[in-house]
Amino acid sequence: MKKPHLSVFTGELTHAHPLDVTCVKCGRVSRSYTREAAEKQVSESNSWIDSLPESEQKRQTRASLDMYVCLGCGGTDFRPSEAGDCPDGATLSPVIYEI
Repeated sequence: MKKPHLSVFTGELTHAHPLDVTCVKCGRVSRSYTREAAEKQVSESNSWIDSLPESEQKRQTRASLDMYVCLGCGGTDFRPSEAGDCPDGATLSPVIYEI
């Protein structure tokens, strides 16, 4: 079980979220997604882009699984996060990691 830490927002004890993972290379915390969930998100995003008028499609960035890496260093090696790895209120990006 992960150790609790004091939330800077509530002043109460809290734990690292069970889906948070920490990059082994640079220490940035991300939210883990299964490959299946990431593939579904990519498909849904690209389907939405495909539904747009052609002129608008050109202004959109198509999703790919290559986007599910650490935004700090591009790494793909993670470990489950521990209390204190991530400050409260941080924005987390998605990565592929099977917990």
